[in-house]
Amino acid sequence: MIRALTTSPDAQWAAAREGRKVVLLAGGAVPPVGQLELESDDAELVLLGPPTVLAVVTPSRVTLHQTPYLDQVAHLDLEQPSRLAAVTGPRLVLTSTDGAHVTIVRAAG
Repeated sequence: MIRALTTSPDAQWAAAREGRKVVLLAGGAVPPVGQLELESDDAELVLLGPPTVLAVVTPSRVTLHQTPYLDQVAHLDLEQPSRLAAVTGPRLVLTSTDGAHVTIVRAAG
């Protein structure tokens, strides 16, 4: 069963998650063009762009994976445990779990 689904802002990509397995679908259709295995169950997924990248957000890190093959291209270790709060284009907003801090991350090509 699909646990999470996210689509890119331009609707060209969809990422589906089952457990720790994530697949990337071009145009939302099978077969998958990319795949990765998450290191933790405590992860949130979001497609950012343009250019389109898959962001994996855990409480301690943001990792970016380039479409279509989902190769890791960047990561950011967070100063305090955080969760995904909002997304707009190539930016994501993170809030600390205690609600005291906000971090804005921009993905650039």
